Amino acid sequence: VARNYLIETVIASGAKYMFFIGDDTVVPNDAFEILHSTAEKNPNSVVCGVYYFKCGGPMISVKKDNHIIVPDVKPGQIFEAWQTGMDCMLIPVDILKQMKDSDPEIPFCCVANGIEDIPFVGEDNFFVHRVHKMGIKLLVNTDDNPQRKYLLVTLPDHYTANIFGWIYGYEAQVDTF
Repeated sequence: VARNYLIETVIASGAKYMFFIGDDTVVPNDAFEILHSTAEKNPNSVVCGVYYFKCGGPMISVKKDNHIIVPDVKPGQIFEAWQTGMDCMLIPVDILKQMKDSDPEIPFCCVANGIEDIPFVGEDNFFVHRVHKMGIKLLVNTDDNPQRKYLLVTLPDHYTANIFGWIYGYEAQVDTF
């Protein structure tokens, strides 16, 4: 899985965060700044933005009254999610290191079938399972919502020293750490 390779690379790089953006995901041009601000205020959390299923609703679910529901994603909210995809996710590298140290033989992301007695799940769900297992919060900042404006992400120069940026399908310029 390419994501496992990228995670191992970012751990070795000394970066503070890893920012995943999927190849078919459109995010606002200030997505990194929004998620970074949330991450800095919530240091032991994984932070996600809002993005949508193809021809569908947001790729986010929350647990409410023992039910899993799709939340209201109007801008101006930060809330804990039950499940999200990884296609707009900012992950502190310290969390990735803890994940690796706690279960070095288990991949970060994989299509799981019977691993840890989990029925078949995709890469994103398996990663989020591992986040929950560690007791890490999975936060969503709805200010990073592509319905607000449609632009591809650009990383400001002053952030590249703190992040390993990867944009699937695009050449990404990343400064030396």
